[in-house]
Amino acid sequence: MCTDLIPNGVMFVLQAYIDFEIEQEENDKARALYERLLERTQHVKVWMSFAQFELTLAASQQEDPSLPVAAARAVFQRANKFAFLCFELLVFVTYLLNSPLYY
Repeated sequence: MCTDLIPNGVMFVLQAYIDFEIEQEENDKARALYERLLERTQHVKVWMSFAQFELTLAASQQEDPSLPVAAARAVFQRANKFAFLCFELLVFVTYLLNSPLYY
């Protein structure tokens, strides 16, 4: 799933819903919405927003300064793994399209 399957307008509404849940301090609901959104799109803005959410949430709830960084790092590592898989898929498709068997 290396393409965005959600139109921008729908993504905007989902992000507003996430923001609403964060304002209501329903952090588990906000996290679940981020996860649902990431099932449908892997847009970089969603990954960045999710990492910022984890960083801010962890910073507000923990006294250990390393925990917010670890929470945000975990999101970035997931995003990086996805990006790497998409890159490998792109290389494979490019190879197939350029192979003599395609023509």
